[in-house]
Amino acid sequence: MTVRNNVKKQIRITKQQSEIISGRDNVKRVIACAGSGKTFVLTSSIAEILKEKLCMPEEVLAITFSRNAAENMRIKLKERLKNKIDYNEIKIFTFNSFGNHIISENSFLLGLGKGYNLINIPKSWQIIYEVVRKTDFKTVKAGKDRRIFIDNILKYIWDLKNNLITPVQLREYINSSENLLAGFKSLAL
Repeated sequence: MTVRNNVKKQIRITKQQSEIISGRDNVKRVIACAGSGKTFVLTSSIAEILKEKLCMPEEVLAITFSRNAAENMRIKLKERLKNKIDYNEIKIFTFNSFGNHIISENSFLLGLGKGYNLINIPKSWQIIYEVVRKTDFKTVKAGKDRRIFIDNILKYIWDLKNNLITPVQLREYINSSENLLAGFKSLAL
């Protein structure tokens, strides 16, 4: 299948891409390597679904990894849909912004209230830096370059989060390790 895009160039699409574009599944998931046409396939699919009035623009949810891809999808949909459909009603998010959107919509249910703030990477770094700066480590060596030490702490925290380790589980692990290592005399442990 060949599709003509707005730049007047021909784009050859694969059988799998064609199936996604023309498919009528309620949920579509496209997993592919960089530069393989994921954004093109998703925007083409969304445009076709909306042109055929299979759903309303506010019923569309597109999630991608990067802000760049999300913005590219918005631009492509605007170009393809022109004034036929209110493309601003289409929800296009990165995974992070979608998570933030869910938390925002449910902040009171989650006990966060109106003025909550999610901590971003720079703010995380600042918090850890202040803790490290104010702490007198007796058995842990931060090294000469505290940036590396702080980066390693943040990587450890992200690993805990990514592996869904709760604070209770971490505390239990630390306690069991302390009990196991209590008989050793070395400060290295």
